Amino acid sequence: MAGSAGLVSLCSAATFPFPDLPGARLESVVATPIYNFTDPSPGSPFAPPGVRVENATFCNVTVSYTHPGQNDLINVRAFLPVASPVWNHRFQAVGGGGWSPGLDANSDLEMFLALAEGYASITTDGGGNTPLPDSWALVSEGNVDLYQLQNFASVTLRDEAVIGKSLIQSFYGEGPSYSYWYGCSQGGRQGYMLAQRYPDLYDGISAAAPAIYLPAMLGSMYWSTVFINTYLDGIEPDRCELDEVTARAIDFCDALDGFEDGLIADDEACLKAFDPQSLVGSPFLCASTNQTATISQEAITFAKAVWEGPRDTDGSFLWYGPSIGAPLADSTRDSGTSGLGAPWLQYFVEKSSTYDFSNLTLEEYQWQMHRGAAEFDSIVGTGDPDLREFQRQGKKLLTYHGMADELIPEKGTRHYYNAVKGITRDVDDFYRLFEIPGTSHCVGGTGGQPATSVFDTLRKWVENGTVPDTLPITFTDSNGGSFERVVCPYPQKTLWDGVGDRDDPSSFYCA
Repeated sequence: MAGSAGLVSLCSAATFPFPDLPGARLESVVATPIYNFTDPSPGSPFAPPGVRVENATFCNVTVSYTHPGQNDLINVRAFLPVASPVWNHRFQAVGGGGWSPGLDANSDLEMFLALAEGYASITTDGGGNTPLPDSWALVSEGNVDLYQLQNFASVTLRDEAVIGKSLIQSFYGEGPSYSYWYGCSQGGRQGYMLAQRYPDLYDGISAAAPAIYLPAMLGSMYWSTVFINTYLDGIEPDRCELDEVTARAIDFCDALDGFEDGLIADDEACLKAFDPQSLVGSPFLCASTNQTATISQEAITFAKAVWEGPRDTDGSFLWYGPSIGAPLADSTRDSGTSGLGAPWLQYFVEKSSTYDFSNLTLEEYQWQMHRGAAEFDSIVGTGDPDLREFQRQGKKLLTYHGMADELIPEKGTRHYYNAVKGITRDVDDFYRLFEIPGTSHCVGGTGGQPATSVFDTLRKWVENGTVPDTLPITFTDSNGGSFERVVCPYPQKTLWDGVGDRDDPSSFYCA
């Protein structure tokens, strides 16, 4: 590998030939050396303490290409470190979020984090990097752009890995020693797609809160609106009431795991033990108005429907809802959670840019849920539980999912893990799922925050064989105190020994 000065001189388009990528054609390469770069943002919420880009020199490469005949244009961007830090001989691809495959403000933060730790990193716009799919979903009214949906779902993920490794080889004169994927939400789904469909591309995949079973998951986001219109005469429960119901559920179920810390660690036990109906008529103080109010029957009816998840007209299961303890107020019609689900139903299931949801009935909704899965699961569902080839190649998949995730039901990820375990022997040898009490979508919430440690845990598993029997988290209690704890891989539970200091990780064990 050339020295710093030599690498900078190689940062030009001529250095980077397009790799052998069947079905793809190069459109352009732009390579620009960046000197003394310091991350101007507040930094990534996934960054370990003290990790930040400062005075870095790197090669910023953008590759644009197309799949002839498909009328698409895909852009990938790579950061190739030169100095401060130097390249660590590893490759890290970062994923997207929401409807964005990557190459956006969020992926920039993750690439800055990767750059700070010496990784050559890459991201892709998937050919349609927009907050919503309205600009690319349809080629005409009634016709989904299936080529672009395939790009979004899987094809550009393969392309990105091949292009990224080629850029590294051309720039440094050698390929990466290890290759990793890192993503949450949409990025989590992308990681699972790579494990399922392209198991040879990455040695380790960190895929948090994954948006797998995508048609069912996105359709389920519209359930609260359908329920309100069908069963509550269109009247949305007051947010203060829903916040209070959430708080009462947490308070009741807190000790079910053997100790009190303001979190629900066993959602299934909580649902069996907690009777929300007993709260009807209970007075409480609404913090936003400083007024006393009472919990209504409508609020309890809504809460039970959200926890239960979408059901059809005869009560049959359609998909999971958020776990008990997730903020109910974030599941209401006006919370924005339907902002991801509504475009799915509109553009892909109904295939219409003018579809009117105002009179959507439960019967129509349940048919939309069925039709969406029937038409698109094979393209974008990402629910294939057969990871045997991934296992055979010795790769590792590490996932955490917050049990207070208000967007993507954690129970869907649990469902997937159980499906993999049903057909794959020794699943824990290569795939581990950690359920994090109190954590919201990807980061945040009142519980433990594993985001800053999970990638280092994956790397040690891949490179040193250090099995993640626990995952370290930083936990903040209700008084604002911060301390360390561990969580155990599903289906184990994290238990307190009943004796030790609960601020000490060694006082907890897995069983």
